[in-house]
Amino acid sequence: MLHEYDDPSFYHHKFYHLSEIIYQFGKATYSRLLGKSPGIRINFSFKDVVESAQELTRNWFAKISAIRELLPRLYLETSLLKCYRLIPEGDYSDILVRLSLSIRGVSDPLVNLYTRCFLLRVVQNLAITQSLRSQIGQLNYEEMVYLLNNTNQTLDVESLKNPIKWILEGTLRGLISDFDKDQIMLKHFQNLDIELNHSGVLLNNLIRSSSPSLVSEILLQTLIPTILECKDESFSQGNLIYSLGKSLINSPEIPFYHLHRLEILKSVWSVATTIQDIHLYLDVSIIWVEFLCINFKGSLKELNILFQDIVLHLKENSGSFFGARLKNLFQKVLKYEYFVYAFLSMAHFLPLYNFLDGDYRYQVSKLILERLFRGDGLSNEIKEFDSVANNVLLYLCQMLTDSISPFTVEDEIRQISLLVCSVCRFIDSSHKSVEKRLNFYTEIRRKFGFLDRVQYELITCVNDLAIYIHKRVDGEHTHKTKGFVQACIAFSFITIPTLKDPISKVYAFTHTAQIGLFNHCIGQADSCLRSALNLIPLMKELNETRLISCINNLLSTLILLPDSGEKGALPLDIFRFALNRISTFPSWTSKGLSMVYLNTLRILSVTIWERYPYEIKGLDSNAQLYCGNIEFIATVNCELSTVVLNHCLDLSIDEPINNEVLFELIYIILNYSDMSKGMVNLAYKLWKLTKESKEKWIIKSRKYILNNINQSILKCDNYRLFYENIVKFEN
Repeated sequence: MLHEYDDPSFYHHKFYHLSEIIYQFGKATYSRLLGKSPGIRINFSFKDVVESAQELTRNWFAKISAIRELLPRLYLETSLLKCYRLIPEGDYSDILVRLSLSIRGVSDPLVNLYTRCFLLRVVQNLAITQSLRSQIGQLNYEEMVYLLNNTNQTLDVESLKNPIKWILEGTLRGLISDFDKDQIMLKHFQNLDIELNHSGVLLNNLIRSSSPSLVSEILLQTLIPTILECKDESFSQGNLIYSLGKSLINSPEIPFYHLHRLEILKSVWSVATTIQDIHLYLDVSIIWVEFLCINFKGSLKELNILFQDIVLHLKENSGSFFGARLKNLFQKVLKYEYFVYAFLSMAHFLPLYNFLDGDYRYQVSKLILERLFRGDGLSNEIKEFDSVANNVLLYLCQMLTDSISPFTVEDEIRQISLLVCSVCRFIDSSHKSVEKRLNFYTEIRRKFGFLDRVQYELITCVNDLAIYIHKRVDGEHTHKTKGFVQACIAFSFITIPTLKDPISKVYAFTHTAQIGLFNHCIGQADSCLRSALNLIPLMKELNETRLISCINNLLSTLILLPDSGEKGALPLDIFRFALNRISTFPSWTSKGLSMVYLNTLRILSVTIWERYPYEIKGLDSNAQLYCGNIEFIATVNCELSTVVLNHCLDLSIDEPINNEVLFELIYIILNYSDMSKGMVNLAYKLWKLTKESKEKWIIKSRKYILNNINQSILKCDNYRLFYENIVKFEN
């Protein structure tokens, strides 16, 4: 079977399986014959073997010699080579030379080479000297070279790679010193006749099997000139420089490469640029671009020249498909190139990038942006901003967003949005003029307005810009700066409704309102707050905890908004509007709405203080407007606080009050109310309701209040009355 094949590329697999069977047969036969001599020592000679075992061994070799066909005879005798140790006739030096020369009789070059591979495999396990092992390896290598140079048959070069590689390794097997191996390989290079047939495939395997130190030693004087002289039609120069490049980039960094890097690159690229096969040309380009990135760190001039040549070749083969290879090329550059930002501004980057299409363009765009904006990214790279590179970054973002379809998963959209936001922040930092920054935000909104996260990022950036202006003028706005801040708030006000997430809208409106108040743009702040409140009834199926947090933030901002003072306007009109909007949210649970109302009570109690816990410099709050006005305090107590408190109590009609709500309400009454008799009675009734609960935290909370109540509070009659009542109740 080993002498027949239809497809040369399949012979490798056939040889592997059949030769393994033959090898195991020889191994089993040797073990059986050796077993005839029980107790034999490990380092035995034929004298230690019993006569019957020796006779059986001779019989085996006699039967093998009677086989008429050469190939079966060679394989069987080779598999039983170890058995020669059992008989006095077993002189390995003569036997191995005889077998090596006998293989000449196998006429098919492919079968011939694989037969030599099998012989060398068996030889490596024989108990022979290293010099004999090297001698047999060298003999078979020379026989292989002679065969390839003198055969008239057309050979499949790809199918020859493995046997040539194994025979070449056979010449080095057993050598320990790297120097000895290099000397053997150097002799192979020196003895190679480049004018003979199939010299290319031999040279290719020599390059791949040589050590980096040897390649470095003979690269310019021997190796590159030999490649340039090689005219083997069966194995092109392009394949040779591909193997040379692979050998160089896989080796440790050797100073020699750096010293002669330009000379090496020029010599090799003079061959690469003549390659006609576009796919081989791109494979060679990928390898040598990687070599360039390793050895020309930080220098983009040479890389730009190579890109220019690649673009010219691609234009000549515009109908071919090479997306995967180009992606691999960009990956190599991104892996080694330290100055990716500058790389984007190269003259021939975009022309080469534009040869990508479909999914490959998306993948490369994402690779470049992730390389720039993940981790350290640009931290140590940017010395000065480049408008060309900035435009390329936006172009890459555009390519990413163009790939989004209705079938794109949410996580992919999130990743794209984060990359676009990173690009926006980076380019934004390159603008010195605030007007240019605002114009840039407008452009980004136009290009990427359909991405929620990008829109929210723009709103945040514009609000930060307004804060920057405020700091720059130290809060003392001129007509021009006030107008610019108002333009920033207007930008946010227009952009927020395009967000898809309703909670994000409320947060954005609240933040923008805070910026407006900070810059004394009261009218715009009022509009933002009312817009946020109008969104609450429209929300559906939202996380209630998140909504409560959002509303609490909104209510805390309402304290800062002063009343308009217009004729007929009621005090704290914005709070009335807020209560109306909050109560109309359709999906409240009893506990959720109660917690919102309780927080509203806290905030309302603060509105009557003579000084608020937080204020804005230069902005008169209601504390300054009303200055403890009795009518204002009465309005808060009677019209607003009572309404909110009644809302809380009304919720207990349909279902029992939650224990957490009970304690929260007790706390608010004790700390924020005027502790009138009505409030004391209400607090006492609520306390009695908590007694019904057996939860541990409720019991601990009651004990804590009883044991740690502030003694100064007890000087107030109503506080003392409440304390005495709950002590009696507990006892």
